[in-house]
Amino acid sequence: MNSKIPHEFQKLKNKAYNFLVDRNYFIKRDYKKFVEKENKRKHKRILISLICVIWLNFKYRILRINDQPDNVKRKQTTSKHREAYVNGPESSRIKRSLPIHLAARLIPYDIISMDIFDTLIFRPFSKPSELFRFVGKQLDVHDFHDIRIGAQKEAVKRKQQENGISEVNIYDIYKVIEEITGIPVEIGVAAELETELEFCYPNPYMQRVYKLLSSLNKKMIVVSDMYLPRDMIDKILQKCGYTFSDIIVSCDEGCTKRSGKLFEKIKERFKDQKIIHIGDNWVSDIQSAKAAQIDTNHYKNVNIAGGKHRPDQMTRIIASAYSGIVNAHFYNGIKSYTASYEYGFAVGGIYVLGFCTWIKEYAIKHKVDKILFLARDGKIYQEVFNKLDVNIPNEYVYWSRIPANFVEAKNDRALFLDEFIDNKARRSEEEATNLRTILAALKLIDWEVYCPLYGIEPSAVICEENKDAIRSLFIDHWNELLSTLEKKCNDLGDYFRNVIGDSKNILLIDIGWRGRNTNALKKYLVNEINSECNVSILLAAGVLKNEEWLLDGTIQTYMFSNHYNRNLYNYHLKNRNSKYHTSAMFEMLSQDSTPSFIGIEDGKFVFDEPLVENKAIIQDIHKGISDFADIYLKTFRNYQFMYHIPGHDAYTPFSFYFKTIRYFNRNFPGYRMSITTLATAFQGKTIREFVLAKNEAAKKTISK
Repeated sequence: MNSKIPHEFQKLKNKAYNFLVDRNYFIKRDYKKFVEKENKRKHKRILISLICVIWLNFKYRILRINDQPDNVKRKQTTSKHREAYVNGPESSRIKRSLPIHLAARLIPYDIISMDIFDTLIFRPFSKPSELFRFVGKQLDVHDFHDIRIGAQKEAVKRKQQENGISEVNIYDIYKVIEEITGIPVEIGVAAELETELEFCYPNPYMQRVYKLLSSLNKKMIVVSDMYLPRDMIDKILQKCGYTFSDIIVSCDEGCTKRSGKLFEKIKERFKDQKIIHIGDNWVSDIQSAKAAQIDTNHYKNVNIAGGKHRPDQMTRIIASAYSGIVNAHFYNGIKSYTASYEYGFAVGGIYVLGFCTWIKEYAIKHKVDKILFLARDGKIYQEVFNKLDVNIPNEYVYWSRIPANFVEAKNDRALFLDEFIDNKARRSEEEATNLRTILAALKLIDWEVYCPLYGIEPSAVICEENKDAIRSLFIDHWNELLSTLEKKCNDLGDYFRNVIGDSKNILLIDIGWRGRNTNALKKYLVNEINSECNVSILLAAGVLKNEEWLLDGTIQTYMFSNHYNRNLYNYHLKNRNSKYHTSAMFEMLSQDSTPSFIGIEDGKFVFDEPLVENKAIIQDIHKGISDFADIYLKTFRNYQFMYHIPGHDAYTPFSFYFKTIRYFNRNFPGYRMSITTLATAFQGKTIREFVLAKNEAAKKTISK
């Protein structure tokens, strides 16, 4: 009887040690250090040991303190600590060795162990649990995401109570879900596996390493802390192009990498062989492996690396998909990109794709038979729109505020004079335009003989002091002006008659902002080209003076307007009038590299001065936009609801990057603002010069 007491006591002690110490890496590590110090003492202090265990449990389990390196901590990053990465391209931020160099480093090892998720395989989400939303969609269960997370916790709790271990498999989890929802285990498990197979894709960096090692017949195994059993993991790996004979999963083995026991089993299985383990989790893959005296190679987690550089004020599921795609693309290590490409991918991609999907839905609903994408932003819109598998004829057409003013002149003299005279008079000295420039552009150079009659010189800069005299010059010779413009309008008419053909229901697409130029084209098409056609206008965003156009549906906006997403409107308008100018920075995303369209003369298209410095930058931005659209559309091709990107979400990445204006100054030093001799104040200025000019103009306004 007495002999059994020590045995039972030892058994109880082992259980307590396993529960309080062995299951947590940090507790086990610190307690081991404490014991080593205590062993040097002559007298062991049991009470002090117990206090140490209690303190360590409180520290690491209650307070959840750990000592991971700052760059791999999995703590939540608040909005306050998030900002765009400004010091060059993000893809160059983490210096990964080339795949061939990593493979060369691994050659001396007998066994190369690899983690699976976030190392060999990616999911297109910044938070893996977002995948459960798609499982719930398939099973048609309300709040399934939360049910699934709660069921896993409950399954772990039951396992601990029954067997004293916490490792559960997917069947354990779906037994709990069956109790809650009534969905049979087999159906639930099949739906989740199907969703995993659909979304999982190979990490291109590790796939390259795998292929290099396979060509050398190196022994590779996979090790994962996961609830999916070996056979399911094998299906996912094979779908992603991997083949492993040894797949070691915690739910099959009853122990984890994090506890170190799974690594001990690997050492036992491959006794006397040199092993290295590669993984993304600093604790489970690196510290636990090192504690088991296994060499390691840390593959930094892409979502931890990029997390603080992604915005969080978006719809949760869209934010997770957007961030997951961007982080994996920038940080996987297979390729580095330019800052302009990354601006297109991370900021322009979701905006242009969301806008084009919105256009598609409107066009189908309203039975549009021709879509016109207006220059110059329409180029990238059209490219992405045509990726959406929609059979609606569309065309990229040349248009700008210059021809808009030409066709509007006979109906709206005030608008013409405001654009060509009053608007110029309001500009600062740095942005000034002289009268001769205007007359030459309008083919009215012979009007210079009239100038002395009005007390003005042709070379005079248009300003507040002489604008009334210049207005009088134009008004007194208005019919002569209209006669000159008539030929320009006739050439435009021939062009647009050919463009619209027999179309009766036309949709005009432009970036924004006031909608005046787009509405001018609408009136021109209806009044001068074909009175029987119906013309609608969709803008990416609007800052309209004519609010009635929004109220009666003449113009509709995707991201914001005076009456829609007012918080975004207020933000954009506030910064549009600031020294940094949101509209100018936003237009970088979609402006084409061709110069501004002036009109048609003698059957030939006439353009303003080209900005050759911008061509490579614009091409990179558009390539980034196109690549994001390709990846996003391919990823969610079976979940069309993910294409419905809210306008708020589409604008958020831009506002996130814009708040760190250093991003533009540092990454686009050579980008020049659009040159439009007749319309744009900041002719060919770089972003830095543009900001300085705005500052100087603001100072002069204040001094006046």
